Order: sequence, then structure tokens, then C-alpha cells
Amino acid sequence: MNRDPNKAYITVNGQDYTDWTEVRITRSIEAACSDFDFRATANRDPEKYLNPIGIRTGAAAVVWIGDDKVITGRVEKIGVHGSPEGRDISIAGRSKTRNIVDCCVINSPPKWNGQKMSAIIEEMCNSYNVEVRLSGADYTLSRFRVDSDSKVIEAIERLTRLQGFVFTDDPEGGLIITQAGTGYSLTALETGVNIIDATIESNIAERFSEYICKGQMAGDDMTYGADAAEGIGTAADEGLDDDDWRVLILKPESKTSAAICKKRAEWEAATRLGKSLSVDITVHGWRQQNGALWEPNISTVVRAPEYGLTEMELLIVSTEFSVGPEGTLTRMKLALADAYRPQPLTRAQLIKIGMLPDGKAKGAKGPRASLFGAN
Repeated sequence: MNRDPNKAYITVNGQDYTDWTEVRITRSIEAACSDFDFRATANRDPEKYLNPIGIRTGAAAVVWIGDDKVITGRVEKIGVHGSPEGRDISIAGRSKTRNIVDCCVINSPPKWNGQKMSAIIEEMCNSYNVEVRLSGADYTLSRFRVDSDSKVIEAIERLTRLQGFVFTDDPEGGLIITQAGTGYSLTALETGVNIIDATIESNIAERFSEYICKGQMAGDDMTYGADAAEGIGTAADEGLDDDDWRVLILKPESKTSAAICKKRAEWEAATRLGKSLSVDITVHGWRQQNGALWEPNISTVVRAPEYGLTEMELLIVSTEFSVGPEGTLTRMKLALADAYRPQPLTRAQLIKIGMLPDGKAKGAKGPRASLFGAN
């Protein structure tokens, strides 16, 4: 095809629809399901008042930016507003992975023994015709079960999060399970060059000095007594002041071992620390200098010294491609990649990335400097 690389298209029943006055296409590694919303003024056959362009809800749809396929899914919502000047129509929908987000696990019985993570996920997703692709190390579970009312995506999150996986949908409507930060952008994000708007926020309200996870392993013929007793795992956030001690106690989702409890505590510490720095950046256009789209789950360098970000490598968490009164824009949410990895940052790593001042020794008291000065 030779579509305009800077236009958005939706293909339904083999026909491309374009020239939309407003567009929003959102993709994220924090959501397993991409979504779209297209709006336009439609002056067409007056006999088709309820749907001027003839697309029905539930129709299979493919969303493109130029010749780059970005979403394969379904039209979920159609709205029409009529006036003497014409009819405004809106069409919205989501990726095929909508079914594993909305629907429950229907495997019977919903339990597995001695199977690999990928096999369990594939079995649950196959019920809804969603293909699964794993990029990373698989592992075997001695046992895994879900409640009868559990959503598929909830079960997938339980299986993947302690291993440092993220999941999102691919352009074909399948599910990708991968590690955070699978590539790098060619183009940096720079004030005075391509950044037209930026919001940076540092917030420690959800961070704790120590995370304690307490659980118990289920006993069996091979595991009993002390081995099945309460397991405890801990992790620390080394970026907080020692004279402001905060503790969070976690309860694992099921009976488990001390080793898994430690992983759970480390995951919580890493996630909360990484998400304490929030960066939102807007640029003109949808493409990098080499013509590639801005994509979630790639790392990029941010050069915004006036915001305290000097040569800082951040992970693109989500992208929103839009068309509207402000033009053609990409809005990006960025974060530290370690927010999606299972181990918390050490004090040395915090100093290196600028979230802790150089020279703050363990046990030091007093105000803590950050990207924004003392706080």
C-alpha cells in the first residue's frame, strides 16, 4: 500500500476510512489492550442517518498509521450527532486482546500442576483466540490455580510480574510477554528541539523504607513442618531518609515460600521507586527522525536540563497518537525502566541516575536532595 505516512486509517470490510478530524490511538505496556477513537464530520447519504459511513459495532477493524499496522481489533462504539450542517460521527474500539482483559478464565478446572508459565497463559488465551508470544526466559510452576471469577489478565499478571515481565498487545492483536526496554529510539527527546510540552513529577508518597512479605508454603508429602512454616522476604528502598522510616507489610496472593516472598518484596520496592518519577512529554508528529513510529517499551534519552533531566535514559511506557485542534501530536508517558523490573535500585544506582545526591552515605540524616533540589 502507499498510504500517507502521517495519516491514520481504519480498515473495515476491506475499505480504508481516513481524513478524520480527530484521532486518538493509545498503546501502553501498562495495558494489554490498545484502543482507538476516530471522529469526523460525515456529509453522506441522508438515508443512513444512524450510521453515515455504514460501519457497524462489532465489526473487525485494523488501524494503520500510514502503512504501519498498529491495532487489530473490533469496533465497540459508534456515536452520531446530527445537525443542519451535517453529522459528526465517532468510532471507537480496542485490540483483539480486549477479550482477555474483560473475560474470565474458562479452563476447567482452572488449575495446573508442573507446567510452564507460557503453556498456562497460552491455554487461557486460546479460549479467546488470542495468540501469545513470549520473549524471555520461561519457568515451570509446581502448581497454579485461579478463582472461577478471575479475569484472564489478572491471572497473567500473577504469573508474570515477579519475573520482571511486562505485557502488551502487538499490531496483529496478539499478546506479547517480554522484558521492559526491548530497544532504543534513534531520536532523543530534547527541549528546544522536539519537546513542545513536558510535565515532570517526583512523588515519594507511595514509597516505603522497608517492604516485608509474609507467606506460608502449602505442605505436602515432600514439604512439611518447618519447611512449610511462615516464610518472610524483605526489600529496602535505599533512596529514602533513615530518619523517616516507613514499613509496608505485603500478603502474597497464595501460599508460597520465603524465596518467593523475597521476590515479591523486591518487586514492590522496585515498582514503587521507579514509578515515583513520572515524566510526560509531547512532541509534534508521530515518527522519529528515521521514520519509525514512537513505540512503547523502548528506551530513549531525555535532554531537558531545565527540568533536572540531563542525558537521562527513560523507558517509554505509553504513546498516544492524536490529531486535533493542536495538530498531529505524540504524547508519551515515560518512567525509569526499573519500575518494571524485579530488583530495586541500589544506593549507587540511585546516585548514578540523579535520584540521590552524590555523597549521601548510609545512615545520613537531614534533607534529601532530588532531581528538583532539596525536599
